[in-house]
Amino acid sequence: MLDYRLRKKGSEGILTIEGDLNMTSAAELHAVLRQAMGNGSSHIIIDLGAVKTADVNLFQILCHANRKAAERGKGLTIMGALPDPLGSLIDMAGPDILGSCTICPGKSCIWKCCVSRV
Repeated sequence: MLDYRLRKKGSEGILTIEGDLNMTSAAELHAVLRQAMGNGSSHIIIDLGAVKTADVNLFQILCHANRKAAERGKGLTIMGALPDPLGSLIDMAGPDILGSCTICPGKSCIWKCCVSRV
């Protein structure tokens, strides 16, 4: 089950997510991120500190949200460590993730903050 809280602090929107992020919660997470981007904030911080587990669906959803945010002139940042198994996968892939992807506009890749070897 996915639980979230969205609050606004100045020009920032802070989205705190709790629970398991997987295929079952993917559609709900998409809707929550759309809501966060539509709340008038110029920058959205996604706090994953209370997420128990996350799979590759989170990776895909956040990549998509980051591209949409950049298209709208907004920023998107991850706060907190990425939960496993996704956190371990991204750490193992390291800079290869960033070097192979050319989709994000203007070097706005959301994963730069999360890869420890970059």
